[in-house]
Amino acid sequence: MSGRLLKGFLISLTGAILFSTKAILVKLAFRETHTDALTLLTLRMLLSLPFYVAAAFWGSRREGNVRMTRSQWGWVIALGILGYYLSSFLTLWGFSIYPRVWSD
Repeated sequence: MSGRLLKGFLISLTGAILFSTKAILVKLAFRETHTDALTLLTLRMLLSLPFYVAAAFWGSRREGNVRMTRSQWGWVIALGILGYYLSSFLTLWGFSIYPRVWSD
């Protein structure tokens, strides 16, 4: 296996594990803290923001990439926030509606 292929595999594996862990952490947060979906969503978005900013900065600085205008960056940011917020909110809202599924 080449180094580049191994690196891609490890990044994908790590992402899948972290994504799967999210549901477990949300379940524990709802059970232990009795907080609402909006509060958990806000915390989750604030904690993930530095990673998204770093990925956008790193990806935009690669040689050979076409530079985006300020207007394009604005649309990307708006669509990213809307898509991330809406999908996350609906997921967490669903978790808060059906707490009996998690009962021990």
